[in-house]
This record gives sequence, C-alpha cells and structure tokens, in this order.
Amino acid sequence: MDLLEAVKKVQNGREQSISAFEFLIEKFKNRIFTVCYRIIGNIEDAKDISQDTFIEIYMKLKTLQDPRKFSVWIYKIAVNKSINFLRKKRRVLLFSKANSFVTEEKNKEIIKRDTINFLLNRLTPDYRTVLVLFYIEDKTIKEIASILDITESAVKMRLKRAREKLKKFTEV
Repeated sequence: MDLLEAVKKVQNGREQSISAFEFLIEKFKNRIFTVCYRIIGNIEDAKDISQDTFIEIYMKLKTLQDPRKFSVWIYKIAVNKSINFLRKKRRVLLFSKANSFVTEEKNKEIIKRDTINFLLNRLTPDYRTVLVLFYIEDKTIKEIASILDITESAVKMRLKRAREKLKKFTEV
C-alpha cells in the first residue's frame, strides 16, 4: 500500500480504512514525534501532542482536498499543536536530564543533544519551528512556507534571524 492509496482509503471509510490508517501512523509516527519533541523539548509532552495530532488527522482526514498534500498537512497539524501547547503552558523547557550511567561516548552525544535542545528552547516558537523543519526534518523552504502558511521570504527571514540568535547565544 502506498501513501496516496492509504489516505484515500481512510477518507472513503472503506473496510480497510483502519489498516490504512495504521499504515499512515507507522509511516509518520517517528517524524511527527521528532517535530513535536524538537519544538516542545519534553518527551512526554511530545508523545501526547503526537498522539493528539494523529487523533485530529483521523477526525479531519475527510476534509483534506488533495491527498497528495497529506505530508505537508500532517506536519502543519503537528507544528500548530506543538506551538499551541507552548503558548498554553507559557513555560520555558530546558533540556532533559541525562542518565549518569552511560559511556563517555554516549555522554558526549547526550550533552550535544541537550545543548541543541537548550539552545532551541531559548528561541521563540516561530524561530524554533523553522529551524527544526529545515535542519532536522530536511524540509525545503517551499514546504515550510506551506506548512506554516507564510511566504517563502518569511521563512528565509525567520531562518536568518534564528541563526543570528543562535550565534549570539553561543558567543562568549
């Protein structure tokens, strides 16, 4: 089963719609969780938002007019849910605590990941989101513009400003 076929089966509510939706979840669950986690910065909250994203997708999939745009649509839902979560919580999330019983190499990896999360979480949700979509999710400027409902030039400006802010954060 391919992506387009699965989306159409779920939209039409056919007998195979449950297995088709399970296919979509399997295909996107890691990517959606990663986007949510990078924006929110907390594993448990990211799991909740990811789950909420898939519930909304299931409830609203019939409203998607062009099944070929499913990927952009699902990212848009995940990003919006993540940003709305941050707005509601109005809290700054710092990096997660690392397990103290790890190898030196694993510890370096954890420190690097936590440093990235710490720096990302110092940015506003708008800047954090474009960086996550561009650098972590490998989305193009055009795809990001579509996901966020902004112009391509706005995406470029946010990327530029986010990079500048990150540079200031890392200067001594």
